[in-house]
Amino acid sequence: MVAFAVHDLNSQPLFFAAFLPKGACRSRPLASSPSVRAAPRLAVAGGQPLTATLQPFGLPAGIEAAIGAASLPKARPMPAQSRTDRIRQLNDAFRTTLEGGKCFFTPGVSDMGVPFATAALAAVKAFDTFTPDNDPYGEHDFGSFEIGEERLFWKIDYYDTTLRFGSKDPADPRQTKRVLTIMLAEEY
Repeated sequence: MVAFAVHDLNSQPLFFAAFLPKGACRSRPLASSPSVRAAPRLAVAGGQPLTATLQPFGLPAGIEAAIGAASLPKARPMPAQSRTDRIRQLNDAFRTTLEGGKCFFTPGVSDMGVPFATAALAAVKAFDTFTPDNDPYGEHDFGSFEIGEERLFWKIDYYDTTLRFGSKDPADPRQTKRVLTIMLAEEY
């Protein structure tokens, strides 16, 4: 027999259930326990369930009418091309100024020293050779370049304003923080 009990702060049992093998009986019904009480039954007339007539909202119908929001302006989704253009503009502005987000170097880039990291950041800010191969979605969120014999990548990720979760809408700077990561190609 397996038992489960939930206790309140005074260690009084609030609920008890037993899982018995098939065909077994309980010696005392659960409802007869002094700490378990059933809710009182609602009085009904003539044995019929207690019901109320549903009232229609009228025109306009729906949840907007129910909460009085029928006259509120509706947000219109941005067309896909406009959204991509907006993300590209925001990424370019962030990449060249680093305003509106954070920039990180991976350990491999950091280990190369401050002059190397400074040159890498300058190369990312000046980067403008976007192609369908390195920018298939047209958002300017990834690039690759070389410093000396080292191949590097950079990428931009979109986070919410707390930097804990992904952004719901990278095209909206009010709810997006951008994170630029500069890395050695072998760290990707």
